[in-house]
Amino acid sequence: MKFLITILSFIQVTSFALFAQEKSELSRIDKIISEAGKLIRYDDYDLFDIKGTYGMGKLETKLRVVNNGSIPYQYFVLISRRTKYDTKRASISEDELPEILEAFDSLVKMSTAEKNVSNYAEIKYVSEDGFQIGYYVEKGKSHWFVTLEKYG
Repeated sequence: MKFLITILSFIQVTSFALFAQEKSELSRIDKIISEAGKLIRYDDYDLFDIKGTYGMGKLETKLRVVNNGSIPYQYFVLISRRTKYDTKRASISEDELPEILEAFDSLVKMSTAEKNVSNYAEIKYVSEDGFQIGYYVEKGKSHWFVTLEKYG
């Protein structure tokens, strides 16, 4: 019986810790649009689609304008890709855009000057909310990638 109580206590503590961790890992946009006790408005404006490769399909882009009353309008670029089972999304806040564009420019310069001799090399930029852009070099050839979510 003590063993059963110990296991149940462990499961309860572990699930609480996982729940707390998930809650603290909300993206900037999720924190803003999930505030309780406030009227929140957001408007989406379609931008353009980005053609994917290797059967990835297309990436859809939108501009989202958010107003929650306490913070004046905030702007986010949303990038999403629909898969067979779900939709992967990235949100990039307006203050992150200059950093990402600068990182992208640096990555392009690095990739053209790449003289990799290892079997595999990966160079990437990761935003605060988990958006990743980069390239990897395998067998002397560069391949670009974008990861929309931290865990996907």
